[in-house]
Amino acid sequence: MKALLGGFFALACVVALAGAVSADPGRTDLPEGGVIVPPGEGDPRVPCDMLIRYDDGTDDSPGSGPTLADFGGGSVQYLGVIFSVPAGASYEVQSASWYSDFWVWPGQVNVTAYEISNPANTTTASINVTDGGTWEVEFLTPICVSSDYVVMLCPVQGVWGVVGEDFSAPDNRSYWTSTTCDPVNSAGGVDYMIWSCITPCGGTPTEPTSWGSIKQLYN
Repeated sequence: MKALLGGFFALACVVALAGAVSADPGRTDLPEGGVIVPPGEGDPRVPCDMLIRYDDGTDDSPGSGPTLADFGGGSVQYLGVIFSVPAGASYEVQSASWYSDFWVWPGQVNVTAYEISNPANTTTASINVTDGGTWEVEFLTPICVSSDYVVMLCPVQGVWGVVGEDFSAPDNRSYWTSTTCDPVNSAGGVDYMIWSCITPCGGTPTEPTSWGSIKQLYN
């Protein structure tokens, strides 16, 4: 019966995603018996010289979030954030992280970063996600960028979860798509809890800092 109910729940989300192609991103609510994992605290465990994040570290919708999943048969939803680097220099994209308050089906998520002005300048790291919480990847073949870049979360078929979201002061840099794993549709007035770390290309690592409207959790 539990498997049957899970199948009906998945079917409902597939239908929701199908309807979200030209509307709003599909969402998932905490399944019955599910557990919410609160946001983690402390410094990132992956390399991080300069942290860029637009959320404030607090999930404003615990128990519900934008779906991050690939149900198969073309029913998918990918999530991502476009980041800006300080002007006048080039930076290496070291790592990326995100927070999920709960997870439904464990499996592989590919985390892809690329420069918006040059999509061929790209790198990907994979991670096996098993539960809610903070997940981090290091890019073993990092890219060097001098302009905006995107970090996309691209689940592989059979993976289903959510990403935390912050509504307090949206920066309009969060995106979703049900087609290719690229920043296709603006999520509008929300900051997805996806962040990344950079360091000067070929330079000396610097202490975490801030610029513009970028909000950082780890100062």
